[in-house]
Amino acid sequence: MDTRYVALAGSERQVQPGARRVGPADPDERLEVTLYLRARNDPRSEPADQRLTRAELAAREGAQPADVDAVRTFAHARGLRLVRINLAERVVVLSGTVEACARAFQVDLGQYEGAGTTYRGREGSIHLPESLIGLVVAVLGLDDRVAAERG
Repeated sequence: MDTRYVALAGSERQVQPGARRVGPADPDERLEVTLYLRARNDPRSEPADQRLTRAELAAREGAQPADVDAVRTFAHARGLRLVRINLAERVVVLSGTVEACARAFQVDLGQYEGAGTTYRGREGSIHLPESLIGLVVAVLGLDDRVAAERG
C-alpha cells in the first residue's frame, strides 16, 4: 500500500469568515465523497463545436479505466465503498464514515458554527497517496459547508 501522502493542489480550505470549530465531526456519520479524475486527453485540444455521442465523449475525454482501478484499490485498502463510476464524467463516488474518510484523505474533519450556520468542515489541504497525484484532480464532499447561495 502506498504510504507516502502528498497534498492535492488547490484543495486547501480555510474556516468560513465568522465561523469557529466547536468540536470534532461525528466519526460515525456516513458520507459520500466524489473524486474527479483526469481526462484521457486534454479537452481544450479539440474543436468546441464538435457534436459527440456519450460513448465518443467517454472514449476521447473520459477517465481511463486504469485510473479508476487505482482509485478502487485505494478505496478498498482504506475501508471505503465504491458507490458509482462514470467514465464519461470522470467521476468515482466513494462512501464511508467520517472517520474512514478523514483517515483516507488525511484531513481533520470538525464541526463548525457561526454566521447563522453549522457545517462539517476542514482546514488545510486534502492529501492523497503519491500514486494518485495527477490521476485525481478534485475531491468533493468531505465538508458540507454551503459553497454558494442563490441571490
